[in-house]
Amino acid sequence: MKRIRLFLLCLSLLLSSTVSAQETVTADQINDVAEGLYCPVCESEPLDTCGTQACIDWREEIGDQLAAGRTEQEIYASFVARYGPGVLAQPPAQGFTLILWIGLPLGLLIGGFFFVRYMRELRTAATRPVQTGPSDSHNRHRPPANDSYLRQVEQELEE
Repeated sequence: MKRIRLFLLCLSLLLSSTVSAQETVTADQINDVAEGLYCPVCESEPLDTCGTQACIDWREEIGDQLAAGRTEQEIYASFVARYGPGVLAQPPAQGFTLILWIGLPLGLLIGGFFFVRYMRELRTAATRPVQTGPSDSHNRHRPPANDSYLRQVEQELEE
């Protein structure tokens, strides 16, 4: 008799845990997981907002996996295994994507440094006085001394 009671108790606990796990999965929980994935069919469309039938099916699958007790990372891993890392909204920082994760902030820092330096040079060049002497303004329009043809034309014009 004790064994039957123990069996029934274990069976009722098992059934209540699976029923409660399936009932606790909400649309918000599904969308929280789905927003970390892109639709493998549509281009650059988050899975939580895509309206195609495939995405509706995949959101149902996410709900089933959450009800089965799988974590968000396990669900992501199953989608990556089937469709590749392109379905992730934030690809992992490894391999080529590591260059992107590090290169973009580094490029912005270096570009900002050179931009600030360039702006400072412009500011100092604008405040520096332009020095022109009387000889500069007088010789500015005078032809070079070694060009005899131009000297001859200049002499004829002066006469």
